[in-house]
Amino acid sequence: MSDANEIINNLCRKPIIEKTRHFVTDNAHVWEIDEFDGDNHGLIVAEIELSETGQSFSKPHWLGREVTDDLRYYNNNLAIHPYSEWRES
Repeated sequence: MSDANEIINNLCRKPIIEKTRHFVTDNAHVWEIDEFDGDNHGLIVAEIELSETGQSFSKPHWLGREVTDDLRYYNNNLAIHPYSEWRES
């Protein structure tokens, strides 16, 4: 644990993105669901890995809007402009 803390404290760019990753299987696909903490608390992002571009899949009822092309959701941008600072648009 002390080695891990030393790596985080000395090698990771600040601020650090805090999140818990959950894996959910739905219709033979695995979704990676990131639940953010810290300055990004309240943000939950789901991602699915497909075998090819344009592959169809059924969207689960819990899935929200598509944000793939919204740069605000990229981790490097969330570190600089956290979700807690976003204004409703």
